[in-house]
Amino acid sequence: MSEDDAPAAGFEKLASRSPFVQESGTFYKREGPGGALVVGTRIGPAQANAEARVHGAFLLTLADFALSVAAYGITLNLSADFLRPAHVGDWVEAHVTVRKRGESVIFADAILRSGTDELMRVSGLFSPFAKRPEP
Repeated sequence: MSEDDAPAAGFEKLASRSPFVQESGTFYKREGPGGALVVGTRIGPAQANAEARVHGAFLLTLADFALSVAAYGITLNLSADFLRPAHVGDWVEAHVTVRKRGESVIFADAILRSGTDELMRVSGLFSPFAKRPEP
């Protein structure tokens, strides 16, 4: 890993068993205020469009992955508002809040940021997984 790819301070690698997520990028996690999950990644050329701005589909992938990890469920619905672009080299964080956890549905949202800039707001509904895997 080069210095340009290094995670922000306080983040540790977040593993995924999903081949799609593994191919999408390298993701890191840390605990945010009140124990909330924060997932971050460094934007590389593979996540960018021809103008060296992060591809919207990648931001949705980051948001969906972060939300589903925090909710521990499968995505039923995502709603997203794109606010501004990120660029190759930017460190992007998804700040997740689980709003309500029911027996059949979980409500969660995230704000994606690069520095102090809000890039995207996402809300989602998730169906809880039956049980957490053994460590």
